[in-house]
Amino acid sequence: MRNLGYTIITVLALGLGYTLALLAPLTTDNGTIHVTGEAEVKRVPDMATVSIRVEQTAVSSTEALDGATAATAAVIAVLHEAGVEDGDINTTGLQFYPVYARLLMGGQDTSRIEGYTATNGVNVTLRDLEKLGGVLADAVAGGANRIDSLSFGLIDATSASDEARRLAAEDAIKRAGIYAAANGATLGDLISLNEMGAPMYRMEVAAMVADMGGGAADVPVAPGEISFSASVDATFAIAGRAAPTP
Repeated sequence: MRNLGYTIITVLALGLGYTLALLAPLTTDNGTIHVTGEAEVKRVPDMATVSIRVEQTAVSSTEALDGATAATAAVIAVLHEAGVEDGDINTTGLQFYPVYARLLMGGQDTSRIEGYTATNGVNVTLRDLEKLGGVLADAVAGGANRIDSLSFGLIDATSASDEARRLAAEDAIKRAGIYAAANGATLGDLISLNEMGAPMYRMEVAAMVADMGGGAADVPVAPGEISFSASVDATFAIAGRAAPTP
């Protein structure tokens, strides 16, 4: 019969107010230690994705559509002047619909059309954040009247993801070593290592859903940081164990 020893370790973080309880099973023959390693890496964003919208309302359908088309072209011209390449500009969400008369008691009178509204969206990836505030202001001056969303990211997120993975593996080794030493054992070779899902990539997002007027100064933006977290599931062998004290 195998003699199992269990150690429950409680760690009280100074001033953080949490308790971590971990159970590390050990055996006297062919024993193992099973742990989870975790890590988080933060990076400053170097790119932004912006969703800009143009909306034009006019009495005639032609005027509304022509107005939205001209404003969209002006916004794209602003982006080109800022050095944004065609591959980073994408028009999306073209909509065209009638504007119905309002009833005295509320609601719409679908038998009476008072005008038409045309909207068009422009999604842009900006790879120079120093230009972001100016581009937003110029886009509004050029005809955009809505900025639906603004999110930040990394042009190359691979290095940050790999760093999170490496640190998670190191964290697993460190934890296993602590548990082995606490039980009078020596940590052996790694038996298995499994990544628990792909590293999580959390972006700082700033919503800017509001009507905007032209002639604005550069829009202030604060990208913040992006967090990458990774976790691994690891099993280590126990190389040896100190003899019990008589």
